[in-house]
Amino acid sequence: IANIGSNVTTFFEGNIDHIEIWDTAFSQAQIQESIDAVLSGAEDNLIGLWIFNEGSGDLLYDHTGNQNHGTVGGQASWELNIVNNDILGCTDPLAENYNPDANIDDGSCSGYPDNGDYLLSFDGEDDFVLIGNNENLNLISDEFTFMVQVRLNDNDGEGYILSKRYFSAGSGYELRVVDNILFAEINPGGDAVTLSCPLENNGKLHTIIATFKNSEFFNLYLDGELVDSF
Repeated sequence: IANIGSNVTTFFEGNIDHIEIWDTAFSQAQIQESIDAVLSGAEDNLIGLWIFNEGSGDLLYDHTGNQNHGTVGGQASWELNIVNNDILGCTDPLAENYNPDANIDDGSCSGYPDNGDYLLSFDGEDDFVLIGNNENLNLISDEFTFMVQVRLNDNDGEGYILSKRYFSAGSGYELRVVDNILFAEINPGGDAVTLSCPLENNGKLHTIIATFKNSEFFNLYLDGELVDSF
């Protein structure tokens, strides 16, 4: 069973904004291009794309057409994606509630509704998104690339961001955080391979990319920088 924000028993605390799963390993050039890329969901080798902009409800949609839709569980809640120093408010100078200090419009201006840029907030206790057990998510025998954007909320920085594995045992893959250390781990069915790097709790969304090609490489990137490899 694939999960976001959990591995069934251990839960992530923080925000998750974007996840991609590819059935190909990325080159260095592709890693850099992917950081700011806007995807349609129809790209070759893209098998899972969750954008997290629903803003309400209990469904997290897979935009690839592969129907790996997720069901939001626990108390995970939708929040506007607010960057450090951003101020929400009405940015229309013609509106009565115009806020000259606001640099992010929150849709409060009369007549100008806007859903904005959302992400999911996980409380670290019982929140998760259940994707299911679609066979096209069983990637570990060949090659794949994961891309995730997360922000830690607590000082301990602990929990599972993405997991298709049962209780961290057996074959599968996972991205998890323990004591502000990010771990990317795969197990094709024998010995597990684990990469790691520090993950700062600095209020910023971090872009995590793990790319794997069987018998050739397993690389972990944080904010576009190669931080560990095997």
